[in-house]
Amino acid sequence: MFSRKKTPARRLIEASKELAKLLRHEKDRLSAANLGRLEEGIAELKRVAAGRPTEEEASRHMARAEKLYGELAPRVRHPSIAENVDVILVAVVVALGIRSYFLQPFKIPTNSMFPTLRGVVVSKLESEKDIPNPVQRVAEAIFCGRAYLDFELPAGAQVMPHHCQSKGIFFLKRLHLVYEAGGAFQTKSLATEATFDDLDRGVGLLARSMEERAAHERSARRILARVDTGDHLFVNKVAYHFSRPQRGDSFVFRTTGLKTSYNLGRDPRDGSQYYIKRCVGTPGDVMRVDPPRLLIGGQEAKEPEMRRVFSGQPGYNGYSNRPANGPPFRFLGTPEDTYALPPDGYWAMGDNSFNSQDSRQWGHVPLENVVGKALIIYYPFNRKFWLIE
Repeated sequence: MFSRKKTPARRLIEASKELAKLLRHEKDRLSAANLGRLEEGIAELKRVAAGRPTEEEASRHMARAEKLYGELAPRVRHPSIAENVDVILVAVVVALGIRSYFLQPFKIPTNSMFPTLRGVVVSKLESEKDIPNPVQRVAEAIFCGRAYLDFELPAGAQVMPHHCQSKGIFFLKRLHLVYEAGGAFQTKSLATEATFDDLDRGVGLLARSMEERAAHERSARRILARVDTGDHLFVNKVAYHFSRPQRGDSFVFRTTGLKTSYNLGRDPRDGSQYYIKRCVGTPGDVMRVDPPRLLIGGQEAKEPEMRRVFSGQPGYNGYSNRPANGPPFRFLGTPEDTYALPPDGYWAMGDNSFNSQDSRQWGHVPLENVVGKALIIYYPFNRKFWLIE
Protein backbone atom coordinates (compact mmCIF):
# COMPACT_ATOMS: atom_id res chain seq x y z
CA MET A 1 0.00 0.00 0.00
CA PHE A 2 2.64 2.54 1.14
CA SER A 3 6.07 3.07 -0.43
CA ARG A 4 9.17 1.63 1.31
CA LYS A 5 11.85 3.15 -0.96
CA LYS A 6 12.19 6.58 0.71
CA THR A 7 13.55 7.97 3.98
CA PRO A 8 11.69 6.88 7.14
CA ALA A 9 10.28 10.38 7.78
CA ARG A 10 9.21 10.80 4.17
CA ARG A 11 7.45 7.44 4.18
CA LEU A 12 5.52 8.36 7.31
CA ILE A 13 4.44 11.72 5.84
CA GLU A 14 3.17 10.03 2.67
CA ALA A 15 1.34 7.42 4.76
CA SER A 16 -0.36 10.25 6.69
CA LYS A 17 -1.46 11.78 3.38
CA GLU A 18 -2.99 8.47 2.26
CA LEU A 19 -4.92 8.22 5.53
CA ALA A 20 -6.03 11.85 5.14
CA LYS A 21 -7.27 11.10 1.62
CA LEU A 22 -9.21 8.11 2.96
CA LEU A 23 -10.70 10.35 5.64
CA ARG A 24 -11.92 12.87 3.04
CA HIS A 25 -13.39 10.24 0.71
CA GLU A 26 -15.12 8.15 3.36
CA LYS A 27 -16.19 10.90 5.77
CA ASP A 28 -19.90 10.31 5.15
CA ARG A 29 -19.65 6.52 5.36
CA LEU A 30 -17.51 5.87 8.44
CA SER A 31 -18.75 5.94 12.02
CA ALA A 32 -17.62 8.63 14.47
CA ALA A 33 -15.38 6.11 16.23
CA ASN A 34 -13.58 5.11 13.03
CA LEU A 35 -13.22 8.73 11.96
CA GLY A 36 -11.55 9.35 15.32
CA ARG A 37 -9.18 6.40 14.73
CA LEU A 38 -8.17 7.86 11.38
CA GLU A 39 -7.56 11.32 12.84
CA GLU A 40 -5.44 9.82 15.63
CA GLY A 41 -3.48 7.73 13.16
CA ILE A 42 -2.75 10.76 10.97
CA ALA A 43 -1.63 12.85 13.96
CA GLU A 44 0.58 10.00 15.27
CA LEU A 45 2.32 9.57 11.88
CA LYS A 46 3.04 13.31 11.64
CA ARG A 47 4.37 13.41 15.22
CA VAL A 48 6.74 10.50 14.68
CA ALA A 49 7.89 11.84 11.30
CA ALA A 50 8.81 15.18 12.90
CA GLY A 51 11.11 13.44 15.41
CA ARG A 52 13.53 11.92 12.87
CA PRO A 53 12.49 8.28 13.36
CA THR A 54 14.75 5.31 12.87
CA GLU A 55 14.06 2.68 10.23
CA GLU A 56 12.69 0.34 12.92
CA GLU A 57 10.31 3.01 14.31
CA ALA A 58 9.09 3.92 10.84
CA SER A 59 8.44 0.29 9.93
CA ARG A 60 6.43 -0.24 13.14
CA HIS A 61 4.22 2.80 12.56
CA MET A 62 3.87 2.01 8.83
CA ALA A 63 2.57 -1.43 9.73
CA ARG A 64 -0.06 0.11 12.03
CA ALA A 65 -1.07 2.61 9.33
CA GLU A 66 -1.43 -0.13 6.72
CA LYS A 67 -3.54 -2.22 9.09
CA LEU A 68 -5.79 0.77 9.84
CA TYR A 69 -6.11 1.57 6.12
CA GLY A 70 -6.99 -2.06 5.34
CA GLU A 71 -9.69 -2.11 8.01
CA LEU A 72 -11.40 1.12 6.99
CA ALA A 73 -10.90 1.38 3.21
CA PRO A 74 -13.91 0.18 1.13
CA ARG A 75 -13.39 -3.30 -0.26
CA VAL A 76 -13.86 -3.78 -4.00
CA ARG A 77 -15.29 -7.15 -4.97
CA HIS A 78 -13.69 -8.66 -8.06
CA PRO A 79 -11.09 -5.90 -8.47
CA SER A 80 -9.96 -7.17 -11.88
CA ILE A 81 -13.51 -6.82 -13.22
CA ALA A 82 -13.82 -3.34 -11.74
CA GLU A 83 -10.52 -2.36 -13.34
CA ASN A 84 -11.65 -3.64 -16.75
CA VAL A 85 -14.94 -1.77 -16.44
CA ASP A 86 -13.01 1.42 -15.69
CA VAL A 87 -10.86 0.91 -18.79
CA ILE A 88 -13.93 0.30 -20.95
CA LEU A 89 -15.70 3.38 -19.60
CA VAL A 90 -12.64 5.54 -20.27
CA ALA A 91 -12.42 4.14 -23.81
CA VAL A 92 -16.12 4.92 -24.40
CA VAL A 93 -15.72 8.46 -23.11
CA VAL A 94 -12.66 9.01 -25.32
CA ALA A 95 -14.51 7.57 -28.36
CA LEU A 96 -17.52 9.82 -27.73
CA GLY A 97 -15.23 12.81 -27.37
CA ILE A 98 -13.52 12.04 -30.67
CA ARG A 99 -16.90 11.56 -32.36
CA SER A 100 -18.29 14.80 -30.96
CA TYR A 101 -15.35 17.06 -31.68
CA PHE A 102 -12.99 15.47 -34.23
CA LEU A 103 -14.11 12.53 -36.39
CA GLN A 104 -17.65 11.30 -36.97
CA PRO A 105 -18.47 8.05 -38.78
CA PHE A 106 -20.99 8.36 -41.59
CA LYS A 107 -22.57 5.82 -43.92
CA ILE A 108 -23.60 6.61 -47.49
CA PRO A 109 -27.25 5.50 -47.83
CA THR A 110 -27.94 6.51 -51.46
CA ASN A 111 -26.09 6.78 -54.76
CA SER A 112 -26.46 10.55 -55.19
CA MET A 113 -22.64 10.85 -55.14
CA PHE A 114 -21.98 7.81 -57.34
CA PRO A 115 -19.40 6.86 -58.53
CA THR A 116 -17.32 9.02 -56.18
CA LEU A 117 -19.14 7.51 -53.20
CA ARG A 118 -21.33 4.44 -53.28
CA GLY A 119 -24.63 3.94 -51.51
CA VAL A 120 -26.55 0.72 -50.95
CA VAL A 121 -26.86 -1.22 -54.21
CA VAL A 122 -29.34 -4.07 -54.77
CA SER A 123 -28.64 -6.35 -57.75
CA LYS A 124 -31.13 -8.89 -59.05
CA LEU A 125 -29.86 -12.47 -59.34
CA GLU A 126 -31.19 -14.80 -62.01
CA SER A 127 -30.66 -18.12 -60.23
CA GLU A 128 -29.93 -19.54 -56.79
CA LYS A 129 -26.65 -20.71 -58.31
CA ASP A 130 -25.55 -17.07 -58.15
CA ILE A 131 -25.63 -17.26 -54.34
CA PRO A 132 -22.24 -18.53 -53.06
CA ASN A 133 -21.68 -21.16 -50.38
CA PRO A 134 -21.99 -20.24 -46.68
CA VAL A 135 -18.24 -19.80 -46.13
CA GLN A 136 -17.93 -17.38 -49.03
CA ARG A 137 -21.06 -15.50 -47.90
CA VAL A 138 -19.55 -14.97 -44.44
CA ALA A 139 -16.27 -13.75 -45.98
CA GLU A 140 -18.12 -11.36 -48.30
CA ALA A 141 -20.25 -10.08 -45.43
CA ILE A 142 -17.15 -9.25 -43.37
CA PHE A 143 -14.87 -7.84 -46.05
CA CYS A 144 -17.32 -6.47 -48.62
CA GLY A 145 -20.40 -5.67 -46.55
CA ARG A 146 -22.40 -7.89 -48.89
CA ALA A 147 -25.55 -9.87 -48.12
CA TYR A 148 -27.80 -12.17 -50.15
CA LEU A 149 -31.61 -12.37 -50.09
CA ASP A 150 -33.73 -15.36 -51.08
CA PHE A 151 -37.46 -15.15 -50.27
CA GLU A 152 -40.83 -15.74 -51.88
CA LEU A 153 -43.94 -13.60 -52.28
CA PRO A 154 -47.17 -15.61 -52.77
CA ALA A 155 -49.38 -15.24 -55.84
CA GLY A 156 -51.50 -12.09 -55.66
CA ALA A 157 -49.30 -10.46 -53.02
CA GLN A 158 -49.54 -6.67 -53.07
CA VAL A 159 -46.60 -5.01 -51.30
CA MET A 160 -47.54 -2.07 -49.07
CA PRO A 161 -44.57 0.33 -49.38
CA HIS A 162 -45.80 2.83 -46.78
CA HIS A 163 -45.94 0.10 -44.13
CA CYS A 164 -42.47 -1.34 -44.78
CA GLN A 165 -39.93 -0.31 -42.13
CA SER A 166 -36.20 -0.72 -41.58
CA LYS A 167 -35.19 -1.30 -37.96
CA GLY A 168 -32.00 -2.05 -36.06
CA ILE A 169 -28.40 -0.93 -36.48
CA PHE A 170 -25.30 -2.15 -38.31
CA PHE A 171 -25.33 -5.89 -39.08
CA LEU A 172 -28.51 -6.31 -36.98
CA LYS A 173 -30.58 -4.17 -39.31
CA ARG A 174 -33.74 -5.75 -40.73
CA LEU A 175 -36.34 -4.73 -43.28
CA HIS A 176 -39.94 -5.59 -42.39
CA LEU A 177 -41.63 -6.13 -45.75
CA VAL A 178 -45.42 -5.82 -45.43
CA TYR A 179 -47.77 -7.19 -48.11
CA GLU A 180 -51.43 -8.11 -48.51
CA ALA A 181 -52.36 -11.57 -49.77
CA GLY A 182 -55.64 -13.44 -49.52
CA GLY A 183 -57.30 -10.56 -47.70
CA ALA A 184 -54.77 -10.55 -44.85
CA PHE A 185 -51.65 -8.52 -44.09
CA GLN A 186 -48.43 -10.46 -43.71
CA THR A 187 -44.83 -9.49 -42.91
CA LYS A 188 -41.48 -10.86 -43.98
CA SER A 189 -38.46 -9.91 -41.89
CA LEU A 190 -35.36 -9.63 -44.08
CA ALA A 191 -31.82 -9.37 -42.69
CA THR A 192 -30.64 -6.46 -44.83
CA GLU A 193 -29.75 -2.79 -44.53
CA ALA A 194 -31.50 -2.09 -47.84
CA THR A 195 -34.68 -0.03 -47.60
CA PHE A 196 -37.88 -0.82 -49.45
CA ASP A 197 -36.97 1.72 -52.13
CA ASP A 198 -33.55 0.09 -52.58
CA LEU A 199 -35.16 -3.32 -53.06
CA ASP A 200 -37.83 -2.00 -55.39
CA ARG A 201 -35.25 -0.31 -57.61
CA GLY A 202 -33.11 -3.45 -57.68
CA VAL A 203 -35.63 -6.26 -58.10
CA GLY A 204 -38.97 -4.56 -58.89
CA LEU A 205 -41.29 -5.36 -55.98
CA LEU A 206 -44.07 -3.12 -57.32
CA ALA A 207 -45.86 -3.73 -60.63
CA ARG A 208 -45.08 -1.02 -63.21
CA SER A 209 -47.56 -2.15 -65.84
CA MET A 210 -50.78 -4.12 -66.28
CA GLU A 211 -48.74 -7.05 -67.62
CA GLU A 212 -46.59 -7.15 -64.48
CA ARG A 213 -49.66 -6.89 -62.25
CA ALA A 214 -51.29 -9.82 -64.07
CA ALA A 215 -48.10 -11.88 -63.74
CA HIS A 216 -47.95 -11.16 -59.99
CA GLU A 217 -51.57 -12.30 -59.64
CA ARG A 218 -50.99 -15.59 -61.46
CA SER A 219 -47.99 -17.02 -59.67
CA ALA A 220 -45.70 -16.74 -56.68
CA ARG A 221 -42.50 -14.74 -57.05
CA ARG A 222 -39.12 -15.85 -55.78
CA ILE A 223 -36.85 -12.89 -55.08
CA LEU A 224 -33.10 -13.44 -55.37
CA ALA A 225 -30.86 -10.43 -54.76
CA ARG A 226 -27.40 -9.30 -53.72
CA VAL A 227 -27.15 -6.27 -51.41
CA ASP A 228 -23.90 -4.27 -51.26
CA THR A 229 -23.48 -1.85 -48.39
CA GLY A 230 -22.83 1.84 -48.86
CA ASP A 231 -19.39 3.34 -48.23
CA HIS A 232 -18.55 4.02 -44.58
CA LEU A 233 -16.40 7.08 -44.05
CA PHE A 234 -15.03 9.45 -41.46
CA VAL A 235 -16.01 13.12 -41.45
CA ASN A 236 -13.45 15.68 -40.30
CA LYS A 237 -15.41 17.93 -37.92
CA VAL A 238 -12.40 20.13 -37.11
CA ALA A 239 -11.53 21.35 -40.63
CA TYR A 240 -14.26 23.99 -40.89
CA HIS A 241 -13.41 25.51 -37.53
CA PHE A 242 -10.32 26.96 -39.22
CA SER A 243 -11.58 27.48 -42.77
CA ARG A 244 -14.84 27.65 -44.74
CA PRO A 245 -16.08 24.97 -47.17
CA GLN A 246 -14.38 25.30 -50.54
CA ARG A 247 -15.67 24.49 -54.00
CA GLY A 248 -15.03 20.83 -54.71
CA ASP A 249 -15.25 19.65 -51.09
CA SER A 250 -17.34 16.59 -50.30
CA PHE A 251 -19.07 17.85 -47.18
CA VAL A 252 -21.68 16.69 -44.68
CA PHE A 253 -24.47 18.95 -43.41
CA ARG A 254 -27.68 18.77 -41.39
CA THR A 255 -30.96 19.29 -43.23
CA THR A 256 -32.46 21.40 -40.45
CA GLY A 257 -34.70 24.05 -42.02
CA LEU A 258 -34.25 22.72 -45.56
CA LYS A 259 -37.32 21.67 -47.54
CA THR A 260 -36.19 18.11 -48.20
CA SER A 261 -38.73 15.38 -48.86
CA TYR A 262 -37.94 13.96 -45.40
CA ASN A 263 -38.60 17.25 -43.61
CA LEU A 264 -41.85 18.15 -45.39
CA GLY A 265 -44.82 17.49 -43.12
CA ARG A 266 -42.62 16.59 -40.12
CA ASP A 267 -42.41 18.37 -36.81
CA PRO A 268 -39.08 20.29 -36.77
CA ARG A 269 -38.54 18.98 -33.24
CA ASP A 270 -38.19 15.44 -34.65
CA GLY A 271 -34.66 16.30 -35.81
CA SER A 272 -33.16 16.18 -39.27
CA GLN A 273 -31.09 13.97 -41.52
CA TYR A 274 -27.45 14.25 -42.50
CA TYR A 275 -26.63 14.62 -46.20
CA ILE A 276 -23.34 14.35 -48.01
CA LYS A 277 -22.95 16.27 -51.25
CA ARG A 278 -20.36 18.17 -53.24
CA CYS A 279 -19.92 21.84 -52.34
CA VAL A 280 -20.03 23.45 -55.79
CA GLY A 281 -20.83 27.06 -54.84
CA THR A 282 -19.66 29.41 -52.09
CA PRO A 283 -20.99 32.78 -50.83
CA GLY A 284 -21.36 35.34 -53.63
CA ASP A 285 -21.34 32.78 -56.46
CA VAL A 286 -24.06 32.94 -59.13
CA MET A 287 -24.99 29.37 -60.07
CA ARG A 288 -26.34 28.09 -63.38
CA VAL A 289 -26.69 24.66 -65.00
CA ASP A 290 -26.45 24.40 -68.78
CA PRO A 291 -26.40 20.60 -69.25
CA PRO A 292 -24.00 18.97 -68.93
CA ARG A 293 -22.01 21.95 -67.63
CA LEU A 294 -22.06 23.71 -64.29
CA LEU A 295 -21.45 27.45 -64.58
CA ILE A 296 -20.36 29.82 -61.83
CA GLY A 297 -20.59 33.51 -62.60
CA GLY A 298 -21.24 32.64 -66.25
CA GLN A 299 -18.03 30.57 -66.55
CA GLU A 300 -17.55 26.81 -66.49
CA ALA A 301 -16.53 25.55 -63.06
CA LYS A 302 -12.74 25.22 -62.98
CA GLU A 303 -12.37 22.85 -60.03
CA PRO A 304 -11.30 19.33 -61.12
CA GLU A 305 -13.98 17.68 -58.95
CA MET A 306 -16.79 19.40 -60.88
CA ARG A 307 -15.13 19.22 -64.27
CA ARG A 308 -14.89 15.47 -63.79
CA VAL A 309 -18.70 15.33 -63.55
CA PHE A 310 -19.43 17.16 -66.81
CA SER A 311 -16.37 16.12 -68.84
CA GLY A 312 -17.69 12.66 -69.69
CA GLN A 313 -15.35 10.60 -67.50
CA PRO A 314 -16.58 7.00 -66.94
CA GLY A 315 -19.53 6.85 -64.55
CA TYR A 316 -20.30 10.59 -64.66
CA ASN A 317 -23.23 11.98 -66.68
CA GLY A 318 -22.89 15.73 -66.23
CA TYR A 319 -25.17 18.23 -64.47
CA SER A 320 -28.89 18.45 -65.18
CA ASN A 321 -31.91 20.73 -64.81
CA ARG A 322 -34.25 17.85 -63.93
CA PRO A 323 -34.07 14.38 -62.38
CA ALA A 324 -33.89 11.24 -64.50
CA ASN A 325 -37.70 10.88 -64.41
CA GLY A 326 -39.57 13.96 -63.31
CA PRO A 327 -40.32 17.65 -63.75
CA PRO A 328 -37.63 20.37 -63.65
CA PHE A 329 -36.01 21.15 -60.33
CA ARG A 330 -37.36 24.04 -58.29
CA PHE A 331 -34.06 25.94 -58.67
CA LEU A 332 -31.89 25.94 -61.81
CA GLY A 333 -34.70 24.07 -63.57
CA THR A 334 -33.80 25.53 -66.96
CA PRO A 335 -30.45 26.50 -68.58
CA GLU A 336 -31.41 30.18 -68.12
CA ASP A 337 -32.18 30.02 -64.38
CA THR A 338 -29.62 31.45 -61.96
CA TYR A 339 -29.21 31.46 -58.18
CA ALA A 340 -27.09 34.01 -56.32
CA LEU A 341 -25.68 32.63 -53.08
CA PRO A 342 -26.06 34.84 -49.99
CA PRO A 343 -23.36 35.39 -47.35
CA ASP A 344 -22.80 32.12 -45.44
CA GLY A 345 -24.73 30.18 -48.11
CA TYR A 346 -23.35 27.12 -49.95
CA TRP A 347 -24.61 25.26 -53.02
CA ALA A 348 -24.66 21.47 -52.61
CA MET A 349 -25.05 19.02 -55.52
CA GLY A 350 -24.56 15.30 -55.96
CA ASP A 351 -22.05 13.99 -58.50
CA ASN A 352 -24.84 11.72 -59.75
CA SER A 353 -26.76 14.79 -60.87
CA PHE A 354 -29.77 13.01 -62.40
CA ASN A 355 -30.42 11.07 -59.16
CA SER A 356 -29.67 13.54 -56.41
CA GLN A 357 -31.89 15.48 -54.04
CA ASP A 358 -29.86 18.62 -53.45
CA SER A 359 -29.82 22.44 -53.56
CA ARG A 360 -31.73 22.42 -56.84
CA GLN A 361 -34.76 21.35 -54.77
CA TRP A 362 -34.36 23.26 -51.53
CA GLY A 363 -31.86 26.05 -52.12
CA HIS A 364 -28.59 26.90 -50.42
CA VAL A 365 -27.16 25.26 -47.28
CA PRO A 366 -26.56 27.73 -44.41
CA LEU A 367 -23.10 27.64 -42.85
CA GLU A 368 -24.64 26.78 -39.47
CA ASN A 369 -25.83 23.45 -40.96
CA VAL A 370 -22.37 22.35 -42.07
CA VAL A 371 -20.93 19.47 -40.01
CA GLY A 372 -17.58 18.69 -41.61
CA LYS A 373 -15.53 17.57 -44.57
CA ALA A 374 -15.60 13.97 -45.79
CA LEU A 375 -12.14 12.55 -45.12
CA ILE A 376 -11.57 8.84 -45.78
CA ILE A 377 -13.48 5.68 -46.64
CA TYR A 378 -12.74 2.97 -44.08
CA TYR A 379 -15.23 0.26 -45.09
CA PRO A 380 -15.96 -1.97 -46.97
CA PHE A 381 -12.49 -3.45 -47.32
CA ASN A 382 -12.89 -4.34 -50.97
CA ARG A 383 -12.61 -0.61 -51.66
CA LYS A 384 -9.21 0.86 -50.82
CA PHE A 385 -8.70 2.93 -47.70
CA TRP A 386 -8.48 6.29 -49.40
CA LEU A 387 -8.86 10.02 -49.16
CA ILE A 388 -12.11 11.15 -50.72
CA GLU A 389 -11.77 13.17 -53.92
